[in-house]
Amino acid sequence: MTERQQPSTPAPTNTGFRLTIEFDSENRVLSASVNGNQISGIVPDNTRAIANAGAESCCSSEGPAPMPVRSDAESCCSVEIPSSRSISLEVLKKVSVQTIIATLIVVLLQYAVYRTQFHDPDFVKRYGWWLFYLDISIIPLVTAMVYLRAFLYEKTSHMMGMMIGMTLGMQVGTMVGAVLGATNGFFIGALVGMLSGVFVAMYAAWCCGPMAVMHSLMGGIMGGTMGSMILVMMMMDHVLIFMPVFTVLNIALVVWFIYLYYKECCCTENLQLGKPVNGFVLTSVNIVSIGLISALMLYGPKGPGSWMGEPADMSASNEECIDDAGNPFEAKAWQKPCKTKGASQMACGAMMNSGG
Repeated sequence: MTERQQPSTPAPTNTGFRLTIEFDSENRVLSASVNGNQISGIVPDNTRAIANAGAESCCSSEGPAPMPVRSDAESCCSVEIPSSRSISLEVLKKVSVQTIIATLIVVLLQYAVYRTQFHDPDFVKRYGWWLFYLDISIIPLVTAMVYLRAFLYEKTSHMMGMMIGMTLGMQVGTMVGAVLGATNGFFIGALVGMLSGVFVAMYAAWCCGPMAVMHSLMGGIMGGTMGSMILVMMMMDHVLIFMPVFTVLNIALVVWFIYLYYKECCCTENLQLGKPVNGFVLTSVNIVSIGLISALMLYGPKGPGSWMGEPADMSASNEECIDDAGNPFEAKAWQKPCKTKGASQMACGAMMNSGG
């Protein structure tokens, strides 16, 4: 029996090829070849010219340099890209230095205005402390805003957006409202503190979504009214001892907010640097803000219970009484209210102290 022989299968022919494509640093095609043979016509002349110009100017400004052939994804120049943490720290250091310079400029301007415009011997006694507290309240708030706006934080998390709106609204409203509440009374302090807190917080948090805007409104309303009310209520009970502790804690909250923003946004979320920090803008915003509020303190309407150079004596025992006639914004010493008419000043605490 003869074994049937299977027909032999011819060996496969090697039909593979080697395709080589060269890119520049911006992923544009420079050349292409198949099995070492250059392919012409696939790269436009203008693209090649742009790529060659970029290769010439990338690493050296002294003359043309050949485009290196690389097998990895290295860039044309060996440049170390700084991390988001180092960028954030550099911005924070720059803002801090500019804040110190702005503080010195503001203080010098205030001293110059005082020496040239005000000759009242009671001026420092009546407004000195509150101008000081206004300065150390406004300057940290402006610093926080400048550092915040130095980065592109539109796509930050909802939690951070809410913290931006609520913190700035509460702190601007509380700190501005407290100072104006002491010098101008509850109405002016609450109104200006509430409006300024809402405006600043909404300006900062508008890009973070509706929830951040809602917290801006809520923080500004609460901070403006509460800050003014606290100072008016403290006028009869060691307000000059209370105010340093109150201000230091509020400044600590602002500083911790800057740290939270640096930690959670700049480092964790790798925010991109937006507008460069401008010392002129920082100083100008401080001067304008402090100037406007100082003018309101000096020339604005004064409500009942405002600071007159010494703590308000709300427990006077004189028998004279006053009615509601006259200017309700005129600051004057407390007098015992008439029994038949409502008091035009904040007499509730005094009546309780005197047993009325």
